[in-house]
Amino acid sequence: MILGHTKQQAMFKRLATTGRLSHAYIFSGIDGIGKRTFAMELARGLLCSDGKFFEPCDCPMCKLVLRDQQESDTRRVEREADKKGENKGKKLRFCPDLYLLDEPDDLRIESIRDIIGDLSVSSYGNDWRVVVLDNAHDMGVEAANAFLKTLEEPSGETLFMLVSSQPDRLLPTIRSRCLNLDFEPLDKNTLLMVLRKVKINVNEVLLDYAGGSVSRIQLLRQLDFTGLKASIDTNSIEGLAKSIFSADSLDKLADVLAVLLPCYMSRYKSTLDVRYVSLVSYLETMVQTLKTNVNLNLASLGIFTKIAETLK
Repeated sequence: MILGHTKQQAMFKRLATTGRLSHAYIFSGIDGIGKRTFAMELARGLLCSDGKFFEPCDCPMCKLVLRDQQESDTRRVEREADKKGENKGKKLRFCPDLYLLDEPDDLRIESIRDIIGDLSVSSYGNDWRVVVLDNAHDMGVEAANAFLKTLEEPSGETLFMLVSSQPDRLLPTIRSRCLNLDFEPLDKNTLLMVLRKVKINVNEVLLDYAGGSVSRIQLLRQLDFTGLKASIDTNSIEGLAKSIFSADSLDKLADVLAVLLPCYMSRYKSTLDVRYVSLVSYLETMVQTLKTNVNLNLASLGIFTKIAETLK
């Protein structure tokens, strides 16, 4: 069951039942709002033996899709717990007509070529095969070019769903062959329902600064947001340093900035201190700069130095 995104649910149910689905979509939006979950639910509906969309079903194909999703979720938790961000053992596949590419190795050219070869044969169940690429923007140039050929000449009833929080990093030629669908952040009530479903308890402050994202909630908890906000409110450099330099990747540093930005915007509104205007503008620019593969250590140092010098 999907919480939120009701307009997208209604649209895809209508397109699927009237036979008007496009062959490729980009699901774009910030992390942690359910884009991948939505893609998997749409895949389940297309492959469902009983033709049920976005509603519970116990048919054999739906059970296989669910097992694929459970396997993926388990391995994602395993990667997050591993110091190197790696999995042990080979990923299992259960539904023969579903291709879920959601691990770093899945987006390499060898994996893309394997998928292309598999798609050239007939489907096992109904007419559909579904390919879901999570974090599709992480495809290398060679893999992206190989994938592009498949988009240009799709085989049979195949649906491609590219899930991305950074669709601008996809090749322009890939973007031009897909329909882009923007997913909005979850409203506060829906976010709270999602968190209750996964048994995560949060206070009102975290909800206010989560930006409608489950991933952001998890980040706020990891950063000890109560302490971080206190550092921001008191201009304490030590607390900020811990948050900024704890980021071990550009994506995580961008996440930290996504937390700092609304905090400094709030500080400006409450104090009318013009220093926060230039600081917010700088941080917004850095969010975009971090997408260009800059050096992590230099970026972290630059951000910390800018904040320290602005607020001293």
